[in-house]
Amino acid sequence: PGMYILDLGTGTGNLAGRFVEKGCSIWGIDYSVQMLDRAKQKLPDVVLIRSDILDDWPTELDRRYDRIVSGYTFHEFDLQTKISLLVRLRNKYLDRYGMILIADIAFESEEKRECARSRWSDLWDEEEYYWTADETLPACKEAGLDANFYPISDCGGVFVFTLV
Repeated sequence: PGMYILDLGTGTGNLAGRFVEKGCSIWGIDYSVQMLDRAKQKLPDVVLIRSDILDDWPTELDRRYDRIVSGYTFHEFDLQTKISLLVRLRNKYLDRYGMILIADIAFESEEKRECARSRWSDLWDEEEYYWTADETLPACKEAGLDANFYPISDCGGVFVFTLV
């Protein structure tokens, strides 16, 4: 309760709503007007901003957050873009004792990602950038990000980033 939360790729507000229930102050960003309209109906007290998360953000978001969260958005970006965005979040928006938590389509290893690609070939989107912990964690370390990966299913997991 009382934490400041930034939700990246807010969509219809499902993740943001969980934090509202816990008594947090929420700011959400998404590029889709339709998604934000639906989120606003469910969560009238949440500050919702229309912007691409890779662009410069409006000044309403200029603050430090206790938690920066995102659910199923980062697979839209290649690894270098992910790392660059994470560094920007850490440097400009994350509170000194804060955390960035990213839940997404993710695999422990390249081998597991390739097995999933074979298994779900009819559903696999070749234009997505599904992360693997074995390539992401070293890239994060090189960029000065303290990162951990927690698998939650065969094709999903949570990355947790803290200040080094």
